[in-house]
Amino acid sequence: MAGTGFAWPAGIPADLPLPSSARLGGVRQLASGFTVVTFTAPGSVRTSLLQVTAALRAAGFAVGRGITGASQARLPFTRDGRPGVLELIAVDACTTRWRVQA
Repeated sequence: MAGTGFAWPAGIPADLPLPSSARLGGVRQLASGFTVVTFTAPGSVRTSLLQVTAALRAAGFAVGRGITGASQARLPFTRDGRPGVLELIAVDACTTRWRVQA
C-alpha cells in the first residue's frame, strides 16, 4: 500500500500507509493542532477500508472500531498516544475520496 502520488505533510506520521496512485486534494492545518489531508485513490470504499486496516496494523497503528456503510466508512487509529481518523467516501464505484486527520 505504499503510495507514490505524494508525501505526507508535516503533522501526519510519515509512515502512515498511503494508497498507491493517491491524488492530493488539499491540506489544512486546524487550530486544534491536527492536520487534515484529503485525496482520491482508485478502489471501492470496502476494498480501500480492508487494505488500509491491514496496512495500519502492519505499520504499528492501533485500529479502533469504526463505522462502515456501503458508500462511506470512518476508522479511528492511534499510535504512541496520538489519535487520528480516516474517512472514506465513495466518489463512484471505482474511486474513493479519503480524508485523514492526525
